[in-house]
Amino acid sequence: MSAAIRECEICTVSEPTNEHIGELPLESTFPLDPEIQFRSLNRLKSELDPEFLTPAQVDYYQKENLICFLCEFAGKVPYKKIPGIITDEGNLKICNMDVLKMAEKSARIQGQGSREESEYYAWQKAIDGIQMGANRIDIVSPPAIADYMLAFSLQVADFDPHLGGKPVIQVVSRLDEDMNSLEISKKVYRSLANNAGYSVDDDVFDRAEDFITNPIIHVTQDTDSLARAIASIGINQEEIEYSEQYEQEIREALEPMIQEYLRQVEELSMFDSSGWPYEEKKHALDSHLKTMFSFAKRIGRELQESPADLGTFQRVRDIIQLQEVDPHLYYAQAELIRQSERAMITGGTSCPSINSSATAETLSGYSEAGMSFSTAIQAFINGETTRKKFLDCTCPSCEKKVSAKIENNRITCPNCKASAPYKC
Repeated sequence: MSAAIRECEICTVSEPTNEHIGELPLESTFPLDPEIQFRSLNRLKSELDPEFLTPAQVDYYQKENLICFLCEFAGKVPYKKIPGIITDEGNLKICNMDVLKMAEKSARIQGQGSREESEYYAWQKAIDGIQMGANRIDIVSPPAIADYMLAFSLQVADFDPHLGGKPVIQVVSRLDEDMNSLEISKKVYRSLANNAGYSVDDDVFDRAEDFITNPIIHVTQDTDSLARAIASIGINQEEIEYSEQYEQEIREALEPMIQEYLRQVEELSMFDSSGWPYEEKKHALDSHLKTMFSFAKRIGRELQESPADLGTFQRVRDIIQLQEVDPHLYYAQAELIRQSERAMITGGTSCPSINSSATAETLSGYSEAGMSFSTAIQAFINGETTRKKFLDCTCPSCEKKVSAKIENNRITCPNCKASAPYKC
């Protein structure tokens, strides 16, 4: 790899890691200050600001982010859902980031014939399809910066007048695939196409750009369509059934606690963060989150263990209902759950959770750097625990267009592994 390549345009992307961690506090993964600031900063925006959110939309994002956090870290659900909205104006926003606007900017920076241009066309087709009534989208993205491919699967719900748009859930899945191969991408594309009722040739496509510019767009009345799409790329049916059942139980059983969480965050967003009332109320919010997390862990056990293994505890649903009719008994039962189900992050990975303010800020930074939406989401879901730099260039050794990793003042081609000194 030549050291004479032009000076890099820095963008931060983290490599995926399977590094297991020990026991960590919830604050390390789901800090509360950004959640509070998310509301206070939004309140300062004009309604004409394209990033302004209505109170209902703020509640939506924060509720979905909280549920995502509980599913991933308390329930150990093996995939991550990312919330979004199709606005009344027809814009697709994931974590309040305008996907098409971000893709267009990236395509303009990278130029004609670039992979980013292909992504721009793909998201254009996806949004046009949604405008015409489609509610399921799959985009297959073959390896770009490392030996794995990505599949972006979106489920679009019906228009919600209270929200002012259509709720969207996106699942990003990853499978290992060699940079020089398209076999896994072909297999995944065929599976997703068959799931949508499409007929696909055995050869499918020969270039990464062909996969990207041909999203699978369709209408389905099947509520399990997204789950089957996830199954088609490597997660077994038993895990998916548990995951969907767990999420539904979280949404129903913990709904009163989730609404109380949103109320407390809203209240805190109106306080001066330097005063003692803020710290006192934040402590109460932290305690509420920990109780909710312990309850969420208990729900996972209720779904996976036999009644004999669970002992004499009441079900979480029944305990929460006690809060209205017998508060003393509720607090006694809740304390037993808190003691048995410690509110700590254990046995997970170092990837962070989705966090309302941090997500918006991170994706905004990626957009300013000209990063494509798929690369930005890829970077985000893999976490930012290890920051590295990448440079889009042509390797002089293998003559491939690559995103070469720059680390410790060396640049390395992901295709042929050639390496040389480099200084940004």
